[in-house]
Amino acid sequence: DRRRCRDAAGSLTAGIVLDTRNSAVLPSSGVRLGLTWEYAGQWLGGDFDFNKWTLDGEGYWTLLESPTGLKHVLSARFNLGLADQDPPFFERFYRGGRGSIRGFAYRGIGPREDGDPVGGQAYVFGSVEYTFPLFTEHLRGAVFFDVANLTRDFDQLAHDPWRATAGVGIRFTIPFLSQIPIALDFGFPLSKGDEDDELNDEGEDPGER
Repeated sequence: DRRRCRDAAGSLTAGIVLDTRNSAVLPSSGVRLGLTWEYAGQWLGGDFDFNKWTLDGEGYWTLLESPTGLKHVLSARFNLGLADQDPPFFERFYRGGRGSIRGFAYRGIGPREDGDPVGGQAYVFGSVEYTFPLFTEHLRGAVFFDVANLTRDFDQLAHDPWRATAGVGIRFTIPFLSQIPIALDFGFPLSKGDEDDELNDEGEDPGER
């Protein structure tokens, strides 16, 4: 099972974060930058040796604010991940689906063997999103553009086909339940790889059937 897999790759993780956002829930200004390094070594009791680095960044800018305080916000996100020494499949990077490039199935992009996703050692993801209030700050519309690539190694990032999607979405909060917004996004791939899995027309994720 996954717990035994992770035990087999015993590791140490260290990270540093800079966060100047005015809110962790619905930010409208500021940036957040995070750098994480993970080392797995046999001297830690695992069966593998590898390093993984991830760099995450996001920024927020208020473009317009109404007299009642409703804000139009432009945001940008960037993620970079690198791994060396060919980590085991359960420690590689996987992308596609929620929290990643939208419009593709879970683990829907990247290297495959016999039609199954096997993950990669290098990925890049970038996104630009514009959100705006729909009558109230608790209900917001969104338009976005995502771009990503996931490859077996860093050198292939420049040569393998890049994926891109555009889409629209809704953000809403239920104040008496939680202040964390619920997101519903609909992404439409503009470019993809030959074996990539998209979300089907009914919005189902073929990677999770």
